[in-house]
Amino acid sequence: MECTASDGKWVISESGLQGKTIRIALIDKDYTIVKVSDKNGVEKKSSNASVSWDCTYEDEDNTFTIETRRRTSTMTVNVDGDPSMFRLRYKDDATVDLNAGTNSVTFDSELDAPFSLEHVSYNKTLYKAEIANGGSVERDGKSFVVNPTDGSQLDITVDFPDMDVPVSFTFVNEGTEGVVKSVSVNYSTITPDANGVYNVKLGTSIDVLFNKTDYNIASIKANDEIVTLSSYSSTYSTTVTDENGLNFVIDATSKGSSHVTIITENPSSVIVNGGYYYGDVTLTGTTTEVEFPASVVQISVKAAAGYKTSYITVDDTQYKPGDFIPVVDGMTVRCNGEEYLRDQKLTLYVQEVDNPNSFSITLHSASNYDGLTKYIYNDELTTGYSTLMYNEDDVPMEVYSSYDLVAYLNDVKLANTSSWACSYNVDNVKEGDVLKLFYTEPDTYNVTYTVDSEAAVEVRHDRTLVIDNPSTHTVLAGTEIHVVPANDADLVVKANDADLEKDAEGKYVVTVKADTNISVAPDPAAGIDTITTDGISADAPVYNLQGIQVGIASELDRLPAGIYIVDGKKVKL
Repeated sequence: MECTASDGKWVISESGLQGKTIRIALIDKDYTIVKVSDKNGVEKKSSNASVSWDCTYEDEDNTFTIETRRRTSTMTVNVDGDPSMFRLRYKDDATVDLNAGTNSVTFDSELDAPFSLEHVSYNKTLYKAEIANGGSVERDGKSFVVNPTDGSQLDITVDFPDMDVPVSFTFVNEGTEGVVKSVSVNYSTITPDANGVYNVKLGTSIDVLFNKTDYNIASIKANDEIVTLSSYSSTYSTTVTDENGLNFVIDATSKGSSHVTIITENPSSVIVNGGYYYGDVTLTGTTTEVEFPASVVQISVKAAAGYKTSYITVDDTQYKPGDFIPVVDGMTVRCNGEEYLRDQKLTLYVQEVDNPNSFSITLHSASNYDGLTKYIYNDELTTGYSTLMYNEDDVPMEVYSSYDLVAYLNDVKLANTSSWACSYNVDNVKEGDVLKLFYTEPDTYNVTYTVDSEAAVEVRHDRTLVIDNPSTHTVLAGTEIHVVPANDADLVVKANDADLEKDAEGKYVVTVKADTNISVAPDPAAGIDTITTDGISADAPVYNLQGIQVGIASELDRLPAGIYIVDGKKVKL
């Protein structure tokens, strides 16, 4: 590339430039680029420090002239703080390199000014920027506009002092305090003190949300500066930079309101909601008078936690929980709730597997307006048997899984109501019923009972279902059978000829894993005394029930367990 220089200008001539990129950058920051143009006078300049462009066919065999000149003006920049926390930029956006302490910066008053000064974080600002020896500096939102002259001194203080300052509001018209909806710092709402003053750290960025829906806002001033809200936003964002704090003066008038009377027998049983921005109404007693602003055009009523709605009426119109009720000035809403108890028991069985699929049980699946719907997920349940507490209004329940799941109610298989998942409507449930859930189709087994007429027992399947006249029954794998003796009597209970022992609650338990024969008979040893040797001769003979002598009284501890006759009495070892 051919390059010639003369009188502060460089002329570059080159052919074959199409498709290439030319970039021209100054090495010496004491110089600035005035103009870059081609042979036809078309300017290419984009920055005072560098220029680049992609060449087209028009640039073929072109000549480019680059004009520069020395920056002859100088300003002193004193930096108090970390220079990496802000940027001082020439007018063309190039950044000035600065160090902490004193810096000398050359500039061209025509091409480089005004400078911009800003914090590296878009939502923060610098504490101070002051200029001496000519020139000006003005705060513009979160940045500063710096217009130096030759010999100016720019003093930059990065960090704000650690001090609390007040943010206060003055309302021209009484009763218009609601025009300020919230004050936020870092997207979190803050609360005022008892005097309505918000105390923040100097240098804090705040967001003030104004209520343009319910109020006509004539004017807003912040420390005597006019604040203008855009037509599409109700939020004003600023940084508190004045050590005396920030005061807003607001001239607003209300757009009107609607007076509504709410009557309820139990204020804690219902929730009256005025919408997203208004929120829940504070019920002060059985009768509450409310002034809804213009933005609240409808309200809704639902039961509070632990309650269900008894009634919701406006004049002669009845509403359901969650219905939108149009707000009319002067209307009266009557509503109340009644306690909602889940005090009925459903026996629940969940198959035990190594890697269970996820499923859910929904109580009160018909409606969620009252907040009564309860979702129970499989990881909250124990495998095997457990008790699910419910209310009769929770029925129908829904059992749902995106994976394979089989449901039985009292050993009757439920129909899957979904074509692409597993969904079961559990209806007609009564207390004591048994709901069983399996990840795979369970096996079935026959259980046959032989119960002696002299054995007073109650037989239960799945812990709770009482079986009248037990004979032969088909049950699902894993079914737990309880044989419960009357009056805690001792029985001989066998499952497939294996003796069963009473558990701690005095019942005999069988878990069905195959076809099973269960026999129940009175214990022949019932009422027989346990042996005691008091008053018995050590040589007294001991007979078995067949009348054969098997030892003497002194040798009883060597005999196997069983029933024997000693000194004319039956005894049990």
